[in-house]
Amino acid sequence: EVVRAENKGAIGYIGGSNSTYWDEDYYFGVGYGTISEDPPPYEETGLGNYDRAFHDHGEAFDEWCTTMDQVLYAGNLAVSESGSGQQTYYWDIYNLMGDPSLMIYFGVPDEMEVEHTAVLMVGATEFEVSAEPYAYIALNDDGENIAVALADQNGDATLEFDALSTPGTVELVITAQNFQPYFEDVLVIVPEGAYCLYTQHEINDDSLGNGNNQADYDEMVFLSVSIKNLGTEPANEVTAVMTTSDSHVEILDGTESYGTIGVDETVTQENGFLIHLTEDIPDQLEIVFDLEMTDANDSIWTGQFKVMANAPAFMLKDITIDDVESGNGNGRLDPGETATMIIETENTGHAPITDVLAVIQAYNPFITVLSGDTVFAGINAQNSVYARYDVSVDESAPEGVFGEMRYHVTSGGYSAARSYYAKIGLLLEDWETGNFDKFNWHFDGDADWRINIESPFEGICDAKSGTIGDNQTSEIYITYEVMADDTISFYKKVSSEASYDFLEFYIDNTKKGSWSGTGAGWTLEKYTVTSGEHTFRWVYAKDYSATGGSDCAWIDYIMLPTMMATTVFSGVDQTVCSETGSLQCEGSATNYETLYWATSGTGTFDDINSLTPVYTMSLDDVESGQVLLSLNLVDVDGYPASDTMAISIVTPLDPPMLPSGPESVDLNEITESEYTTEEVEGAHSYMWLLMPDEAGITSGTSNTVQVYWNMEFEGEAVLSVAVENECGESDYSEELVIDVTGTVGIYNQEADDLIQIIPNPNKGRFQLIIGSDIQPNSSVCLVNLQGQLVYEKQLQTTDNVLNFHLEGINNGMYYLILNNGEKRQVKKVLIN
Repeated sequence: EVVRAENKGAIGYIGGSNSTYWDEDYYFGVGYGTISEDPPPYEETGLGNYDRAFHDHGEAFDEWCTTMDQVLYAGNLAVSESGSGQQTYYWDIYNLMGDPSLMIYFGVPDEMEVEHTAVLMVGATEFEVSAEPYAYIALNDDGENIAVALADQNGDATLEFDALSTPGTVELVITAQNFQPYFEDVLVIVPEGAYCLYTQHEINDDSLGNGNNQADYDEMVFLSVSIKNLGTEPANEVTAVMTTSDSHVEILDGTESYGTIGVDETVTQENGFLIHLTEDIPDQLEIVFDLEMTDANDSIWTGQFKVMANAPAFMLKDITIDDVESGNGNGRLDPGETATMIIETENTGHAPITDVLAVIQAYNPFITVLSGDTVFAGINAQNSVYARYDVSVDESAPEGVFGEMRYHVTSGGYSAARSYYAKIGLLLEDWETGNFDKFNWHFDGDADWRINIESPFEGICDAKSGTIGDNQTSEIYITYEVMADDTISFYKKVSSEASYDFLEFYIDNTKKGSWSGTGAGWTLEKYTVTSGEHTFRWVYAKDYSATGGSDCAWIDYIMLPTMMATTVFSGVDQTVCSETGSLQCEGSATNYETLYWATSGTGTFDDINSLTPVYTMSLDDVESGQVLLSLNLVDVDGYPASDTMAISIVTPLDPPMLPSGPESVDLNEITESEYTTEEVEGAHSYMWLLMPDEAGITSGTSNTVQVYWNMEFEGEAVLSVAVENECGESDYSEELVIDVTGTVGIYNQEADDLIQIIPNPNKGRFQLIIGSDIQPNSSVCLVNLQGQLVYEKQLQTTDNVLNFHLEGINNGMYYLILNNGEKRQVKKVLIN
């Protein structure tokens, strides 16, 4: 009636469609806090709808509520913050009659001070405006919105839009709380003479990339850029230069000639620009390119466009525990149990990724990883893989303690890491002992809680509030130091006078929830808890009169946050290079009074009483090749504890011995040879080098290698090998000289240069360019290192440019063999 009444000015109404309550209405207006008959100081309450609507006490902008619907939201948010049992009721019964998006003036609105240019040029793509802080700004063209922006704290905003192409006007609209709306037409004009601007671009990666017409990581792509002359005269000898300040892209060809562009003409240079995206470019990065256009009259025009990059992006999801086969099947780690940790790794990016290495390490003394590292062949965009690791839990692990696990995935330029805190066992109170002795429970109020055996949530017992009268309470609480950020959960049941007699739950002195009424049965509650000392208190409280239901409350199956326990972990065993000179320790410990580090060697710590000291290795440590570092403590109860990690110290490796194998090769008889070198202790891999490059290729990273000879090579080749450990690569060995003879045909470097493979390496999609005439009965084939034919095609005399689409074949090195008449040419192709 108020809103719709004649000759009255109400444009909105906020109120309850049913009964409201004094306490909750107090919170609704001024925020949650101690209720007082006197106006409370601002600092003593949370944010209510007045605070969020007026925001005159320095409230952050994201706390403002300026529209009618937001005011309603702000009040109910304060009621929810109070933990009142009426919070759902308030969301239901408080309603708005009126426009939810309307901002109400708190007085006569002021005129807004706005600054902007009065004219925009055809081809403009942005518009700078200065108005009131956090003003909403919009630009409309012929009734259609083309740009919106929110002004910053200084009132500044930049509207971005597609290039304006038609002379006329655009409408600027600005609104801000308690200011009159601002409307202004901005003139759009055409400049005199030639006027060139960028209009669009297209991506082409058919020949150099994967052919999806998108810019992907570690890919070369062509850009076809279109330029339009919106002026009144032709633009002659137009040249465009493309630049970018983004370090994730390299411009390989950034200049293109457009010739003469007539009036109202658009010219596109197909594949005019070439760029290469780095192998670590972030997914969905908008690469900004600046385009400078000049003509014969030295006129300069500028434009800008963006290219979206596609790349992989790792998201490490939550860890799950599978203990069905080797444990008790409860889905969590328990002391003395063997289980499987499963971690989901999702590629949330927009490009696939291959050869993903996933590693997990236990950074705690209770969990041992039994499995090796995991390698995933690939993860497609928007898909997941699951790493599985078998682990065992120490029988002495305290119940409820957390075991830190560090998980790391990497591939090429992309990686992600996350620490997981797997809980071992449960700190559970379910009263099945039949008393309150399992933990250090205390009682308060007018009657103690008691053990109950009628209809518990679980098992045979629960805890029930004591019998009390009006204005009395029955309280149970426990106080202890929580070891780490965690949660507390419990099941509760209430049977009381609705809205007057409550079961209340407090963490320290903060009420987290309250419940009343009958009929709800057992329900679960769960709250986060920070580390440190806390008191968890359950209170059944009655008001001044009346009763309802059974007039009591029950609680059961309380999963308590982890109690402080003594733990010590020195770190994972590792291997380091002596040349680093020092080692950063990463110890962890809890519940200790004092701690110190010790070494089995003669090196030194920069601070033996720190959890993370730097250990400097001594000459004796290096010569022995190993040192044990132990972290020792005395806990708050005076008991000692320690943990030790083993550090293996390696030195740079000497070059391997001279390779052995055939020193003379006749290609009329063999196509491959095997060579070996003596094993080098401590070497992780062997790097083989065959020179010159055109002699052939090597396959193998052990002390034995296969050499696949180029059948067109003849002459002297040399083979050497280096080894690698934590200190890096060694020098290469002496060179074994190999005499290669017996080729069919003569190797012609000049002719070989006429064959181009673009790109090389590639992902199976590449282009072969043959720079010489193609003879009749010519063919091209692709052969793997085992000599197996992968691809073959008979050539026509016009097949000087061939496009290969071989994304489905295995990664590796291949030979591309061109049989052109009597000539045979071989090129190596790396597909990865």
